Amino acid sequence: MTDISDILKFKGVVLYGKNQSTYKMALGDLLIRYAAGNFEKVEMSKVALDFRTFYEPHVLPQEGKLPTRQLKQPFKTSSIEKAILQHDAGKINDEQSIQFIMDNCLLASSVVLPRFNTIRTKKISDPFYTYDKNFLYLI
Repeated sequence: MTDISDILKFKGVVLYGKNQSTYKMALGDLLIRYAAGNFEKVEMSKVALDFRTFYEPHVLPQEGKLPTRQLKQPFKTSSIEKAILQHDAGKINDEQSIQFIMDNCLLASSVVLPRFNTIRTKKISDPFYTYDKNFLYLI
């Protein structure tokens, strides 16, 4: 049996992983940044803040640019968009925004952290990370 490189596995996860939304792209970007910074363990609140920061330019209107919708269905807003828009409008504070992102974008069973380490529907043998409600552990 041939071993495939971590780079090819990462590409496979991003291109053919179970989660088809752009959450996968944001998490992939964060994983690359954390690995480049030699992080072994990242507080989940930092992951949530970095996740929000990644999306803010796409969700909030920028000069000369329209926001980029994550979902193509009209009148439907993704959880990350809700968190950013409510935070920007002052309806929720930083702490509430971070907790909402942790609960609804990162940790819930149907979102990115539980689903990222897959190619098609199969879990990869050597995942890029593990996690609990407090930390993301890079492997």
